[in-house]
Amino acid sequence: PILRSTVAKELGQSGFDGTVTVTLIENTNLMTIFVVASTPKIAFDEMNGIIKYHHLVSEDIMGSAVLDVLKAPTIPAGPMELMNRTPKILKNVLLVALIIIAILIVLSVAGDYIMTEANLASRVDCPALATIKHERKNLSLRARLRGAKASMLITNPTTSFRFAETFRLFRTRLEYIMKRKGYKVLMVSSVLENEGKTTMTANIAIMLALNNKKVLLIDGDMLKPALYKLMGARIKRGTAVNEVVMNPGDLENIPKLEGLPTLSLLLGKTSLPNSTEIIGSREMRDFLKLAKEHFDYVVIDTPPIAYATDAECWAEVADCSLLVIRQGAARAKRINDCIEAIKQSGTEVLGCIFNNVHEFELFGPSEYGTNYDTNFRQASYNYSGAESGDGYGYGYDEEEDYGCDDGEGYGYASGYGYGAGGRGIPVPTPIEETEVADHDDE
Repeated sequence: PILRSTVAKELGQSGFDGTVTVTLIENTNLMTIFVVASTPKIAFDEMNGIIKYHHLVSEDIMGSAVLDVLKAPTIPAGPMELMNRTPKILKNVLLVALIIIAILIVLSVAGDYIMTEANLASRVDCPALATIKHERKNLSLRARLRGAKASMLITNPTTSFRFAETFRLFRTRLEYIMKRKGYKVLMVSSVLENEGKTTMTANIAIMLALNNKKVLLIDGDMLKPALYKLMGARIKRGTAVNEVVMNPGDLENIPKLEGLPTLSLLLGKTSLPNSTEIIGSREMRDFLKLAKEHFDYVVIDTPPIAYATDAECWAEVADCSLLVIRQGAARAKRINDCIEAIKQSGTEVLGCIFNNVHEFELFGPSEYGTNYDTNFRQASYNYSGAESGDGYGYGYDEEEDYGCDDGEGYGYASGYGYGAGGRGIPVPTPIEETEVADHDDE
């Protein structure tokens, strides 16, 4: 211990790092000293320290004996024992994997975000009526470099067939539910901002209007109106939502979407601080009553429920509501609180739209397949027995909902525009195999 502490002190170390081993060569007066330390330099320095300061101890023990160095120490060129890294690597990999799994579990349980359709079905207190997959806004490299954002309306030719077809299937389901319950005024809302609520509302109104229904689209977000930008509409004096509600006049004079005469637009451009008074006014109730007589459907885009009370005010005058839920945006508890708030206002929540869903295999298959044939089979409950039609190939009639032979609509023989579509396709799928064959079961 005396020699160890002396060497450590001279080397400026807090303690003697190495292990010293001394062996005697049999039948000689020779000894060999080994020093094993954490680094080659420390082992070399400690060996030289022992040689330099050994006399502090050896003179007291060995008297007049003299120790001579026959072979000077050298810096070690390699380790005494090779490191076996495999067990450590496996241990670290297992540890990292467990940490990642733990983080995912914590984020899934504690975070309570809606990431999959299974999450939606188990955690949210309303059914999912449609799942909208993620759609790239800029399909061309030039558009992405310019930073331009294309509108996500189904009338935009850059939107994919899957995107438009999902809305057609959703329209069929929505029309059936609203017609069965006798609803005409539909409000569309979301919990948070930037969940795609306004785009979903516009596409719903367009799809209903493309089905030869007279539709009135109202921008109910009077605090932050945005529909006029999305629809590319100009608002003339006397045609803003607050002006028309207070002085309805002839509803035929409400501006219509260019190229779609069955869709009327009641929009706003400036923020109205007294929005709640306008929504809850007697004039608004009278106007909606008049609109229900003139239009087949009234679709209202409302503000996010978590940020304004306007949505709850609209719920008091609307017949039913839809909630847009973007993947990973809001927590399930907050979503359910907003659903309960709408219900307490006296409006039925028909269901929700799961929006901007990125396709990961980890999340499992979605309700709607990416294949047209799958979508066609799922829609067959409403078009069972259709043999032909000038439309999307399904065929429908304004007076009959099921089993019709002919119908006129808007075909996709040349894109998604107006005109005659191809002949209808017989539906071979038995109605018992469809997901809503029992129309009494929502």
